[in-house]
Amino acid sequence: MQLQQANRSVAESLFSEVPVWKAFIRSAVCDGFGQLVVDDEKSPTVAVLFYGGLVIYGGDPQSRHARDIVRYFPVQPAILGYSPQWNALVEEAHGAALKKYTRYHLSAKSLDPKVVREIMAAGPACQALQPEDYPRLENDLKWEHQIYHYGGESDFLQRASCFVVKSEDMVVSGASSFVDSDRYTECQVTTAPQFRRKGYARAVSAAYIARCNELGKEVPWDAANEASVNLGRSLGYRDVTEYTVLELLP
Repeated sequence: MQLQQANRSVAESLFSEVPVWKAFIRSAVCDGFGQLVVDDEKSPTVAVLFYGGLVIYGGDPQSRHARDIVRYFPVQPAILGYSPQWNALVEEAHGAALKKYTRYHLSAKSLDPKVVREIMAAGPACQALQPEDYPRLENDLKWEHQIYHYGGESDFLQRASCFVVKSEDMVVSGASSFVDSDRYTECQVTTAPQFRRKGYARAVSAAYIARCNELGKEVPWDAANEASVNLGRSLGYRDVTEYTVLELLP
């Protein structure tokens, strides 16, 4: 059964053991983004969240409905493999069509805020996104999350804590909440290829993190590769944990 926003809170406890992607879970529960499906609306035992291509399973993998919910979405491009029991069910369902790869979680609690302040003091200068530059996020940085993870332009401008570096009329680097919630937020940072290695990504990320911390939000750093891990470390994150994501091949 797919839950509407008004009754999604019944499923939140099923994801309590999920160690990463907490902003996606809170955004789905509190703001109604993504699709959230449970086996029973009143007393759920298992749940699955499908959020912009990410899939997260929660609840009891021994439940009699667990196998059914694994098959609920025919397309599952990125499945969080945090639990061996859930992984076994996914592998049973999709077998050779799965590919495993590693991502990296840098804990928000391991961030040294002194490093963030030092980066902001040293520059290069960046600025909060202005409304007139909103269209440039898609044109210059090729972003899409501001369209799909927010309730329109005004919602993004209000909640995404977006900071950019501009060169003439172009947004050359930016950092914002890829997905935002009341407690957690996930960073999206991009620099146009011809403007890389100038410190812009580090500058906008530091400004973004500082702003989110002022708002009382945890900002873990989630990385897909070594370059992103190195950027996170340069921002003051100290703890790095590897985790597995399963990709369902076409």
